[in-house]
Amino acid sequence: MKVRDFEHNGTRYEIHVYTYGNGMMHISFLRNGEILETCITLPEIDLDMVIPQLEDSIREAV
Repeated sequence: MKVRDFEHNGTRYEIHVYTYGNGMMHISFLRNGEILETCITLPEIDLDMVIPQLEDSIREAV
């Protein structure tokens, strides 16, 4: 499920989160519709707290 999309320096980014139902989740990052190599699998966390931090990290990295 896409949980966040934003634009930075003319580039479109998306953050997608998939939950496995076993307490784990997978976060994927897309740039202009292409999946970036950076993907994270981790225990389920509070997305309202983490997604803004991930967005800030992407902005700082590019």
